[in-house]
Amino acid sequence: RAEYSQSNPRVRLATTDTPRRASTCALALLTAVACVNPPVESTSSPGPAFSTGSMSVAPDADTVAIMLTTEEQVAVYHRETGGLQFVDVPGEPTRAVWFKGELVVTLNAARSIAVLDDDADGRFALAEQILVGTEPQAIAACDRTERLYVALSTEEAVVELDASFRETRRFPALGHPAWLAVSAD
Repeated sequence: RAEYSQSNPRVRLATTDTPRRASTCALALLTAVACVNPPVESTSSPGPAFSTGSMSVAPDADTVAIMLTTEEQVAVYHRETGGLQFVDVPGEPTRAVWFKGELVVTLNAARSIAVLDDDADGRFALAEQILVGTEPQAIAACDRTERLYVALSTEEAVVELDASFRETRRFPALGHPAWLAVSAD
């Protein structure tokens, strides 16, 4: 997860419970993205604003993805190779989670999620896009049950999807949900 620093809005802080190499990988990605994507001027708040959304570290801690919302891209950094890839993902990529070896991204403006899959060379591409509902903001995965959860902010609902990305149920979540987490139990 990445957040703006309270003392300096140009600095993004990365936090993770994964091993130290994930933090190193995340820091390298944030540095690379900051170098190639300078801050854009915001008309709604004073000072510059980064165009990035959130960040997601792969379970093996070797790959990090960061959402470049304004640019409609996802930046993917591979620690092992040091490679940085920019994947075009139209629809305002906002949040992401790793699910069954694929990167699943919420597309706020497109009312959908995007599934990004990597090939044998480790290059990511948009594999499919699935319509889920209005303003999909948050996303979380449960590997144990093979379920994916997407919070639809405007609809004030959470959609549960199975491993094939089919909706299994929808339940209310009042208060315009913007973040989700799945408990280990």
